[in-house]
Amino acid sequence: MAHSPAVAVAWADIRRERVLFVSDNAGRLGLDAEALLSGSLSLIERIHPEDAPRVRARTEQALAEGRPELRLEYRLVSPDGRIVRVEELSRFDCGNGCARLEGLLLDLGLREARDDEARHSQPARAEISQLDVVDDLSEFVGRFRADGTITFVNEAHCRFFGVLREFLLGKNLFALMPEPHRSELIQHLGSLTPRQPVARSRRFIPLPNGEERWVEWVERAFFDSEGRVLEYQSVGRDVTAEVTSRRELHEANALLTAIVESVPTPVYIRDTEHRYRIMNPAYARFWGLELSDCLGKTPHEFLPHEAADIIVAGDQAVLSTLRPQEAEEPFYPNGEKRILWSREVPLCDKDGKPWGICGVVMDITERQRMESELEDARQGLEVRVAERTRQLREANRRLSREIAERLAAEREQRLRQEQLRIILDNLPSHVYVRDAQGRYLLMNRQYERFWGLDSGSALGRTPYDVLPAKVAEKILADDELILSEGRPLTLDEAFQRAGRLHTFLTCEVPLLDSQGRAYAVCGVCTDVSERKRMEAALGESERTLRGLIDAIGQSLVLLDPTGRLLAINKTCLGRMGYSEAEEVLGTCHFDHMTSEEAAQRRAMLERVLSSRRPCHERMHFRSALHKTSFYPFFDEAGQVSSVAIYSEDITHEVNLERQLRRAQRLEAVGTLASGIAHEFNNMLTLIMGFGEMALETSHEKSDCLLQVLRTAERGRDIVRQMLTFSRGDDQPRIPLDIGSTARECLDLLRATLPRDVRLESSLPERPLYVLANATQIHQLLINLVSNAADAMHGQDSAGGIIRVELAHCPEDKSRTDPTRLLPGEHARLNVSDTGPGMAADVLERIFDPFFTTKEPGKGTGLGLAVVHGIVQAMDGVIMAASKPGQGACFDILLPLTTAGFSEPGQP
Repeated sequence: MAHSPAVAVAWADIRRERVLFVSDNAGRLGLDAEALLSGSLSLIERIHPEDAPRVRARTEQALAEGRPELRLEYRLVSPDGRIVRVEELSRFDCGNGCARLEGLLLDLGLREARDDEARHSQPARAEISQLDVVDDLSEFVGRFRADGTITFVNEAHCRFFGVLREFLLGKNLFALMPEPHRSELIQHLGSLTPRQPVARSRRFIPLPNGEERWVEWVERAFFDSEGRVLEYQSVGRDVTAEVTSRRELHEANALLTAIVESVPTPVYIRDTEHRYRIMNPAYARFWGLELSDCLGKTPHEFLPHEAADIIVAGDQAVLSTLRPQEAEEPFYPNGEKRILWSREVPLCDKDGKPWGICGVVMDITERQRMESELEDARQGLEVRVAERTRQLREANRRLSREIAERLAAEREQRLRQEQLRIILDNLPSHVYVRDAQGRYLLMNRQYERFWGLDSGSALGRTPYDVLPAKVAEKILADDELILSEGRPLTLDEAFQRAGRLHTFLTCEVPLLDSQGRAYAVCGVCTDVSERKRMEAALGESERTLRGLIDAIGQSLVLLDPTGRLLAINKTCLGRMGYSEAEEVLGTCHFDHMTSEEAAQRRAMLERVLSSRRPCHERMHFRSALHKTSFYPFFDEAGQVSSVAIYSEDITHEVNLERQLRRAQRLEAVGTLASGIAHEFNNMLTLIMGFGEMALETSHEKSDCLLQVLRTAERGRDIVRQMLTFSRGDDQPRIPLDIGSTARECLDLLRATLPRDVRLESSLPERPLYVLANATQIHQLLINLVSNAADAMHGQDSAGGIIRVELAHCPEDKSRTDPTRLLPGEHARLNVSDTGPGMAADVLERIFDPFFTTKEPGKGTGLGLAVVHGIVQAMDGVIMAASKPGQGACFDILLPLTTAGFSEPGQP
């Protein structure tokens, strides 16, 4: 509609005061479409004062006569004072109890100017024929016979259909028309009679270019005296714009009606007697009513009295001043207080007499609350804007600095490019760049000198142009491989030059564009002839040195300051469990040992690096003790470049020293035992003698006396065992069920334990036979349980628990220490407690003779030493584990005899 010569308008009523719709091309008449729609500009105010009464009278007359359409001519006065003569083609839309008006406004001045231009453009002729007049018409005219033969078409007809006149004349009109338009035309022409030879119709016409237009046709039939059709004449006018405008106007009117009825804002119209003539559903819903309950009634008939009084007072103010009124009043539509904003405007007839009021109501309760919040937000926004402004200024300053820095960087980049060129020309290596066609793009002076080229003469040329053919062929083959695979290539090349063979280390890389495609090859060639000869000599020297190092029987490694392995001999490889040096070289030396071993060696390495002097210390590695020495090596700058570690296994020597010390201690134990054995035997002899005398004189055998005699005998056996342990005397050993012996001993021990210590046991029902004697087993259990009880006695109110467990241990689970344990099945005796535990330094010495943690006078330090001796004499192994606060655990493995384990049910 924006390109149509007609302006489409829809008014709310026949007085043309409020515009409901106006097309975007209202500017053709000097009007502002947005101002018309917003209500700030009224079209009736723009009609010339002399024409306004006539326009109103003609409109009311047409409505009273029931005519659906209206055609008027009047003048419009634009805001800038320009007068525009317009033709209005309107129709009435009577619905919802109100007559609305919609139509088209045509600029008559523009039409007359076009007609004048058409008239003046024709050459002056003294005589104008009737055919010329028809040919100059803007309507398209055609004549055709009854059989459809075209006899005449004017110029407008040819322009409209886009066909030359010469093509149409003589052609059959019906043959040129497609179905169903042909049948419609024939049927229409058949309706013409001598009494009614003229008919008017509007038809949808398809044009040859594919466009479709609406045309209003006036067909006339010419008859002879007998009533037969001689010829038809058709006069057509393109009414596509009019039809489109009317359709758009109707659609806009329907849309506007739907919008008004569907908007959530209450809208209403009341007459001067305050009766509701129009209201939308939103207004009725606001009061909780139906439209049928309100239309035709006054506010007092269905609204609360106070609300109705406010509404009527507002109507009277509008009707008395004839000016729009706005108000904010409290209402209680559902018992809840709401603040309502209303705007009411007077509705007047053609004489300016008010006939009603149109109003809009909005609930602004939330808006007032939001306005308050918005004001708070505005103030906060001003603070944020000020802060943001400050940040933008700071960002602007930073940007200025960045621009200055970028300019400086560009200058630096240009300087670096020049420096790069100088560097390339002074490099001892050959540098060159060739494109995908093999043409040289860059080469430095060393490359030119080597091949005897003039400065810059080879640029843009291929190797075939400047180098020997064989060399060029190899070079281009390498380039093709690099460009096709897109990856770097490193190779050794040999070239004969000036009677001397030169070996080069060449590294060529592809140069990629932004799409990742290789477009050139950059190469760097370094003459390594002398280096190759030195490497050969160095390799021979290294092989000799490696042979000497590997011949050393002790471990030798070379580390960098970070602990990374640089060299290692075969002895160290074997101790670490590797066969080839390549498996560990380059890795961290400390990753191949336990965390404790690694921490000790890291500390030694740091000490060497800081002191810059050799360090020596004994260290453990893989359960072996080594004498380890760290020797620093220095570079030309005097800094430590590497550290050599020489490690000698001294486990065997240390074990011999330990065994010597233990033998000395055991000799002391033997000396002490032999010194006190006589006294112990005297006391035990007296006890046993008096016990036997008491038992003989007693009329009844006493269990207590028997227990005393058995205990004295065990004491005598213990003394004898101590002598055996210290002097190496052999005690007779027989197959003994260790379970029954342990159960008997534990029954005796329970009566001797403190009340706050509880003894628990888990012993198997089936026998487990070991080569031992009962005294040894009793001695072993008494010492272990007594030590545990002494450690837990009085430690807290809850006391402690001693647990003794005996179990069969299959062969595959008994290899705890294969170097000390005999092969075969074993009996596992486990004694654990919940006492305070032992520190690592105490745990290491618990089996040493005379070592004790008890107070003076409460322990001799021989108990666990005797236990250790008994277990070793039985070819067994004893292991101890303890941590402070976690109790102690003694695990004893004793080999079973050949017939020492029997299944249940067997003897």
